[in-house]
Amino acid sequence: MNVCFTLDSNGSVIANLQVKQILLEQVKEEQKLDEKLVKLTKEVQNGEKLDFTVTENGGLFYQNKLCIPCDDKLRREILNKAHTSPYAMHPGGTKMYQTIKEHYWWNGMKRDIADFISKCLVCQKKIMRFGQKGKLSPRFIGPYEILERVGPVAYKLALPP
Repeated sequence: MNVCFTLDSNGSVIANLQVKQILLEQVKEEQKLDEKLVKLTKEVQNGEKLDFTVTENGGLFYQNKLCIPCDDKLRREILNKAHTSPYAMHPGGTKMYQTIKEHYWWNGMKRDIADFISKCLVCQKKIMRFGQKGKLSPRFIGPYEILERVGPVAYKLALPP
């Protein structure tokens, strides 16, 4: 973010903020270093690939989604921002995939998201486990003495001591 302060003729200070999308600029720089994406960019410019587009400022897009180069650090940063932002609150794998695929594209994205979620300790704590599986009442109180038969399946039993 760039900040520019200017002094007006009447003595007031004018602040001009210029916000740059740092991640977008970083992706564009990394795209220039990735051999596969450089090759795809040349094919798009020659008119061979129709699903891909190149913007006027040099970004490669696949079906209007930003192509992310094969850089683990950059991909991890995107996954981290999408997963741990205050508004996302650790979504599950499906929700995170749906959110990320609207804006970004790379080969193996779904697998990378699943791996990322499986390593998140906060998400692992969300899984609730309710003790042991088995009988609802595991305590056995022993056989009862039948005092009388009340109906076809009903009995009057003696209380345990």
